[in-house]
Amino acid sequence: MDSADNPIADQLYVDIFDHSPFGIYTLDQEGVITSFNPKMAELSGDKSENAIGLNATHLDSYKEVGLDQLFLKAIAGEPFETEVEYASHLANKKTVRRYRGVPIEDRGIVGQARLLLIVEDITERKLIEKELKKFAQFTAENTNPLLRVALDGRILLINKVAEEIIQTLQGVQDPTLPKPLLEPIKKSLTEGKTYSVDLEYQDKIILFEIVPVMQADAGYANVYGRDVSEERNMQKIKDQFLSITSHELRTPMTVIRGYIELMLQGRVGDLNEKQRGFLEKILENTKSLIEFVNVTLDINKLESGAVSLNLEQVDLSVHISKSVEGIRNLFDEGKINLVYEPVSIVAPIEPPQFERVITNLLSNALKFTPPEGTVSVITMQHEGNAIIGVKDTGVGISAEDQKILFQKYAQIDNAWVSKMRGTGLGLVISKDLIEKMNGKMWVESEVGQGSTFFVSLPMS
Repeated sequence: MDSADNPIADQLYVDIFDHSPFGIYTLDQEGVITSFNPKMAELSGDKSENAIGLNATHLDSYKEVGLDQLFLKAIAGEPFETEVEYASHLANKKTVRRYRGVPIEDRGIVGQARLLLIVEDITERKLIEKELKKFAQFTAENTNPLLRVALDGRILLINKVAEEIIQTLQGVQDPTLPKPLLEPIKKSLTEGKTYSVDLEYQDKIILFEIVPVMQADAGYANVYGRDVSEERNMQKIKDQFLSITSHELRTPMTVIRGYIELMLQGRVGDLNEKQRGFLEKILENTKSLIEFVNVTLDINKLESGAVSLNLEQVDLSVHISKSVEGIRNLFDEGKINLVYEPVSIVAPIEPPQFERVITNLLSNALKFTPPEGTVSVITMQHEGNAIIGVKDTGVGISAEDQKILFQKYAQIDNAWVSKMRGTGLGLVISKDLIEKMNGKMWVESEVGQGSTFFVSLPMS
């Protein structure tokens, strides 16, 4: 139909041509480019005015991939569809495009064109397909359980090992994810964070590591499993050894401390300056060892489930104030400012353990803040949660060190930190206690900019 008879069709073609998400251009009977839309200009890296008038069948870039012959056949009436891979003008990498050639008759709206070409960049799609293929092959050949799970919980890929484990855990033939695995997967995809979970399978312990892959239109989690039975057993033996050793050490160390304190009080005679100095150093190290013994026992109790908390709805500011005032003299001695303005927020906690957590965080901030620095305790409400932050102006923590901060016996590799005594267990205990109060603990920090340790507790 001629455009003079149908101006609407003329305008519709122009709108589609100018705003199409695909590259569109047309060739005449000889293969000369007669039109070239904005998207095609973007894909080719050339301006429309530079392209129009060129003979596409003579261009080397088309000849090298055989498009010139396809163009000529399509002009003669034979449509085609093909995928072409070649170097991109945008970067030092390969791009993949899909070309569709549609022979057309002159209906007025496309001038003298005899071939309509539609071009789509499918590079990203091809990369995803390639990744899926590689993952599927890797999954099938791997002797460890592996699977890929969509945002809605659907299993996209699963190998035989994982399928057998899940079917055994669920007691059904069709693999549906067990709740202890599904919940951390959903949490991982919601928060965009990596999580891990242990599942008991027959006489084994399988550790599943959940790695989220976030995309604009969709996301999924790759789940990697491995048998950690031997590791967990060795850890259990080590923890039992530490527990027994700590129990055996606590009584004699307490006795040693008592006798040293009596000697320093002059109960067994006068001491010269050198003797007093030696005894004070022995007492300092004895106290450190007793602290290590006590926190080791506390960790074992928490991990064994021997500690149960009785939560009560109380005003957090009362107990934060007790912790602040209980440690303020140490801040004064270190010439560090300690700032806290009480704000009344009510939440369910076990007061003694909550105070212990706040004291631990304040003690930690005290260790790593230089004289004339400031430690602030801030409180606020956010989305039904009570938020407590202990902010310091200390040395800060690198991103790498933040990954191990809440691991047992972890020590940060830092010149300032290495001067400080510590078991590396205070933060571990604090995090465990907060989680037993249904809360969360995390840190935000930059090297040289100080750190803020946050505690979030549900208010009801």
